[in-house]
Amino acid sequence: MRRLLGLVVIGSLACQPDLPEKPIGAPTPHPEVDPSNVVSAGPPVPARKLCEPGKEHCFEGNVYGCDASGLSRTQKTACRPDSVCQVPVGGTARCSSTCPADANNAVMAFYDCADCDWSKVGFCAETGPEHTCSEVLCQAGELGFGVGLVPCERSTEGLLVPGSEKPGPCEAGKRTVEQQVCAGGQPTARARVDVCSP
Repeated sequence: MRRLLGLVVIGSLACQPDLPEKPIGAPTPHPEVDPSNVVSAGPPVPARKLCEPGKEHCFEGNVYGCDASGLSRTQKTACRPDSVCQVPVGGTARCSSTCPADANNAVMAFYDCADCDWSKVGFCAETGPEHTCSEVLCQAGELGFGVGLVPCERSTEGLLVPGSEKPGPCEAGKRTVEQQVCAGGQPTARARVDVCSP
């Protein structure tokens, strides 16, 4: 749940009811894992897409383009601070200096979020303590800026829990290794069989 800490109104504007996608929630690298050396156990886990492949979209209040894989985005147009990215119904992402007339502290975009502190939650946790984010807000037809608290989110699905591997004895050229793997935000017992030499 997001909590508003402050609001600064920058003007009264004509409004339209087009809100951007929620930019919070994209997966972030686990702070204890080097992404180039991640060990995944169990069935392959498909990467979580950041955006719709090949489509322009709103992120952090600006217009971004999504690559063909859906795993990377590139800024196309900077809307802030004079406007904010919105997607009209049936239209494409664009900068707009208007906002809904009936909005009540509606968040148009989050940006410049503080780093998340994951030190007090488990390795597999996918949600953590709140962090502060700057916000573009719309209230009763006025566009402004504020600061709010938003829960931290990340993806840990399929990561091997460090130090959880327990190799068994080598028998007939095979060794069973018990381990724990992140699944649904919790460590889950798994096992794999390695080839070994007696």
